[in-house]
Amino acid sequence: MKKLLLIFTLLTASLSFSQDESIAKIDEFLNYLFENDKFMGSLVIRKGDTIVFKNAYGFYEANRGLRSNGNTKYKIGSVTKTFTATMIMQLVEAKKLRLETKISRFFPKIAMANYISVNDLLQQRSGIMDYVNADETFKEKLITGESREDLLERIADYEAIFEPGTKHMYSNTNYYLLGCIIENITKKTYAENLKELIVDKIGLKNTYYSTEKTDVSKRESYSYLYNGTNWEQFPEWDNSIAFASGGITSTPDDMTLFISSLFEGKLVSKSSVDQMKKIKDGYGMGLMQFPFGERRFFGHNGKIENFNAVVGYYPKEKLSIALS
Repeated sequence: MKKLLLIFTLLTASLSFSQDESIAKIDEFLNYLFENDKFMGSLVIRKGDTIVFKNAYGFYEANRGLRSNGNTKYKIGSVTKTFTATMIMQLVEAKKLRLETKISRFFPKIAMANYISVNDLLQQRSGIMDYVNADETFKEKLITGESREDLLERIADYEAIFEPGTKHMYSNTNYYLLGCIIENITKKTYAENLKELIVDKIGLKNTYYSTEKTDVSKRESYSYLYNGTNWEQFPEWDNSIAFASGGITSTPDDMTLFISSLFEGKLVSKSSVDQMKKIKDGYGMGLMQFPFGERRFFGHNGKIENFNAVVGYYPKEKLSIALS
């Protein structure tokens, strides 16, 4: 992930040049990384409604030499959290949920549930342990999977790490629970809500949540790790474990359209966006801030299996960048 953010930093720095010069430098740099076995993936840069750069590097199925292109789909990991936070704010605006609502309404067995609010989950200030990293025994569940009921029971067994609202601690559990809340309120699946509330509303073409295994016939990419000799396929996880915390599949094209649509008020109101981007202890509501020189991008990064993704938006220039 650090490598991806470094690449992101270098790319945004390149945008100080003229547009044509910037594109040439960016393309040259990413080709160099791919040719030296340091990177495979796709990049999109969007200004306003116009895509000014779009290219893919490497393979989505390396064993058969199938090259990636602009429509190759990748798992985007925790960039999913921005989508989940947006759907929660849509429910708040529809008056179906309040940020102050305590999660005891949905999860009475969780420690301190009477004191943890939806807002605490969004801002990663709940004090609930991260189920992904809670103990080594859970690592095998990433591949084999675990039922929703068993995972919620596991979460209910955790002791509170700190008093809700008093500290920040990044925890995938917070956004897993938010996904459950979305389903509970709407009586629809997370996948259905994603499609109805975001994908169809702004015309995303390659964004969805699925628990199916990777299907290369749909141009879905495997994740890879360079082993010193060749690109080796990384073990595939059970996507139901990531769920609303990190389970969405998308393209950089769709990610830039999503983040720009969010900030342009096409998904939630300006006041909701202002709430989401209010950063405290490094985190807002499904948003982080990436400072690169004078630019301050809002967005999120993500890692799942050996996929890495990052999306950022710079409001002043209506500039969005996504790399995966």
